[in-house]
Amino acid sequence: MLQKGLIPSTKVLGLEVIADTSLINEKLDLPFDAKLLFLTRLRFANNDPIVFLETYIPYSKFPELLDQDYVNNSLYSLMEAKSNIRVDRVSRQIEAVNPTTREAKILQMEKGKAICLVKTIAYTDKGVPVEYSIARYRGDKNKFSVELYR
Repeated sequence: MLQKGLIPSTKVLGLEVIADTSLINEKLDLPFDAKLLFLTRLRFANNDPIVFLETYIPYSKFPELLDQDYVNNSLYSLMEAKSNIRVDRVSRQIEAVNPTTREAKILQMEKGKAICLVKTIAYTDKGVPVEYSIARYRGDKNKFSVELYR
């Protein structure tokens, strides 16, 4: 954002320990009853909301992440600094969808406008999944570029 001349900011909407999330736990290769940290954030560029994030993290691997500053620190840097676990790669699925009424309200956009729904699983260098997130990017405020190498 700074390279684009925009001022980034983050608002934490929630951070709690949750259970009974069998679909998420399956994506993280966890037992169905394993507890998760559930972090919700809204990110801004020049005070305009651009992405709404819901992030799930295995609580047993990262209990110290419950009391951290996610406004001024990145999740991955905190994972490494507090738990000595480094994200090595991520797998992302991107699709264009219409926002729900709730998502449109949070992102301060018209309900009929498209968003980019991005689902991410982050892995350590040993292939262990340590984060599952669902991000909803405003279609009118974001553009994605992808480079592929052979």
